[in-house]
Amino acid sequence: LDDVRDDDARHWIIFDGDVDPEWAENLNSVLDDNKLLTLPNGERLMLSDNIRIIFEVKDLNYATPATVSRCGMVWFSEEIVTTNMICSNLLQKLSTQ
Repeated sequence: LDDVRDDDARHWIIFDGDVDPEWAENLNSVLDDNKLLTLPNGERLMLSDNIRIIFEVKDLNYATPATVSRCGMVWFSEEIVTTNMICSNLLQKLSTQ
């Protein structure tokens, strides 16, 4: 974390998979405005403002209300936005850069 604190670029932490209530509860303080992560050994780590967290999940079956209330939600139905549409859009953006 020390390497990105003085960096102005955004850094992303991406969790891909089911939200496990046990570890998600430990992340709730990180998702709050104070962005403080408390490790099981009691050590506390402050995340800087340039760090963002994304949870990519299939559903919220195992997420607690406390975790869900701290997150913004974006949901795309596969009937509305297909994987092919997302990939095509991304490739188009990359080709113009």
